[in-house]
Amino acid sequence: MTLTPQKPPHDTDEANDIPAFMTEEMVHARLGIVYLFANVTCDEDRFTFSTDGVLDLLGSTPVKPVVPPGKNDPARLAETLDRAIRANEAVRDIDAARLSSRSETANVAPEEGALRDELATELERMATLIAGATQEQLAGGTGAAVPLAAAAAGIWASRPALMKEVTRTIAEAAAAQAQPFVLSGLTTASGVIDALETGCQRYLVHARGKQVNVLPGTPTTTIDGIKRAMDLTLAGNVYASLKGGAQLVAEGVTAGASSAIGRIVFSAIDALASFVRRAHDFYYMRQFFHEAKAHWADRNRPDALHRRPYEFNLWYRNVAMRVPVIPVLTLNSGLCGDKAHLLRMFGLEGELITQAKFDAGVAYIDQLKTWGAGYLRDVGYVFESGDAVIAELVKSAAVPANEKLRTRLWTALKKLVPRK
Repeated sequence: MTLTPQKPPHDTDEANDIPAFMTEEMVHARLGIVYLFANVTCDEDRFTFSTDGVLDLLGSTPVKPVVPPGKNDPARLAETLDRAIRANEAVRDIDAARLSSRSETANVAPEEGALRDELATELERMATLIAGATQEQLAGGTGAAVPLAAAAAGIWASRPALMKEVTRTIAEAAAAQAQPFVLSGLTTASGVIDALETGCQRYLVHARGKQVNVLPGTPTTTIDGIKRAMDLTLAGNVYASLKGGAQLVAEGVTAGASSAIGRIVFSAIDALASFVRRAHDFYYMRQFFHEAKAHWADRNRPDALHRRPYEFNLWYRNVAMRVPVIPVLTLNSGLCGDKAHLLRMFGLEGELITQAKFDAGVAYIDQLKTWGAGYLRDVGYVFESGDAVIAELVKSAAVPANEKLRTRLWTALKKLVPRK
């Protein structure tokens, strides 16, 4: 549970006990964030996501082992097939552009095609469940109520074709790996579907046990919450956690095949959950950028959002604690000011920062900048801007050492706000 402090009677930096010499700089720091996200877009067709397990979504030919002598021995047959499945285990980085350009495998057997279609239908249904779990999982620290069902549906509303494409690709890979077990009589097609449903329920339990709860207040704690949100998004332990649990039991799956079928369905769920995280990010970034444009247009109003620290922090935290690229871009762009102001940016209570806390916070910010640069490269999001300043900053955000450029642009940005 996240505790949100009561709104002060006067929503000003002074009311939040910000020292007088810092108040104007804090206004500029908040305006810097508005300026950044009002002038940036994200190409939702270009990204990467990581999968772990036995499925290769880019279309490599699945292992179709030769049935060994003594094929009537179910134990020996299951062992051979299981060994072939284990050999496919790997962590793979999937480029969405390559995924979109691949062609569906032609000339599959009718039984495999039917299994693929059933799996695709189930995965589409599960995508909404996983989106809801992702919503709930990443809600910690936002301080806002989350309309889970509406937002989960909204994630897919603008990109339904992409969701169908990804779920069908996962289904095709899973059906190809499962088909030898069906043909060998070690499982039935319905058994694979039941195993997928069981695996999905296991994932939902896993995801809800990984919620991030952040108490606002100490700036270093809040920034640590952002780091934990990043860790959660990057967590590659879904497949390992699912297969590491109790052995999967599903009607129609023999004991000898349960391990391999488990690996197949857990890999499918891992891939789907990884993709859902990207869809979740796009959904919230799209909304956030739209709102930032409106706030930038209103920047000269006396009651502009960047002049109201409490309301600004609620607005910003709602997405910063959900979508790690937002605080990473904020941090590495330099448009939120120097480190003293950044530490104040994330405080909701305006508490006094001791020198020891400040030093610790500065050291941690430096660590996060390096980590964040790598994170931006890993997720593969493509940020663009028609504003030359923002385009340069976004490009350099993945290279945290470019401090001189950021300092120069931060100084120029302050001219956009008249002095009091």
